[in-house]
Amino acid sequence: LFGANYSYELPTGLLSFGVTQSVTADSDNQEQINTALRASYDHRINNTSSLGASIGFWDRNELGAAADDGQRYDISLTYRHELTRDWGLIGGVSHIFSSSDLSADRSSNTVFVGIQRSFSWNP
Repeated sequence: LFGANYSYELPTGLLSFGVTQSVTADSDNQEQINTALRASYDHRINNTSSLGASIGFWDRNELGAAADDGQRYDISLTYRHELTRDWGLIGGVSHIFSSSDLSADRSSNTVFVGIQRSFSWNP
């Protein structure tokens, strides 16, 4: 249906907001309206490191008699450090909580560490 994103550059970081809404239908013709809200802040610590925080909310609204509506919330903190121009180290923590009309509420906590690579492709 629609989507909007807004980013605001600050002297030491980037503040971003986003909202999307879409309609989907599965093979059983069950229609859903999906809404997502996101906010994030990335703070540059120095030329090679940054700290990020993000929060998100997702809502699934099924249409019909046997509807199974659901929501999900997540929050995360991330640290990034550039190893080279293309390679970086990333680590952080996240918490996710999800609920659904037809199932029990669930939550999970994650600690992650990884290596990431950035590249551009111009066909």
